[in-house]
This record gives sequence, structure tokens and C-alpha cells, in this order.
Amino acid sequence: MTTPAADETTWPRTCPHCGTELQSHTTGFTPAATAEDANTQGVSGAVVAEDFCPNPECPAREENSPGSLGGDNGGG
Repeated sequence: MTTPAADETTWPRTCPHCGTELQSHTTGFTPAATAEDANTQGVSGAVVAEDFCPNPECPAREENSPGSLGGDNGGG
């Protein structure tokens, strides 16, 4: 078993675009790979979370907003 290097465990706490402190929300749950995992290892799954910038004026928000000219909304 290996342990991650120190830099792999560091998680950003501020938005790289505007410096605002990030917030987090859950986006789902991934169940254990097999029922055996849940029974033998006590692992029923993992919560999936996502960090986001709550700043309404963040430059990144404009890049990813609906109606922008990028992303999957038909823009070019």
C-alpha cells in the first residue's frame, strides 16, 4: 500500500480566477463496486462532491454561463 505524496493531498481552497473562498456541494453517490466490498470492507460507497466559486462576478462564471459562446450550448 502506498500513501499519496504531500502535494497530491493539497486541495485548493480559493478560486484560481478571483480568489474567493470555494464552497462545496454534493452531486451524487457512487455505490461500492460489489456487494462483497460493502460486506467485507464496510464500504457502501462514496459521496461525490464538487467545489464551486460562489462569487457572482467571478470571471470563470461568465465563461461557463448559458448563453456564452462556449461550452455545449451550441455556441462556437
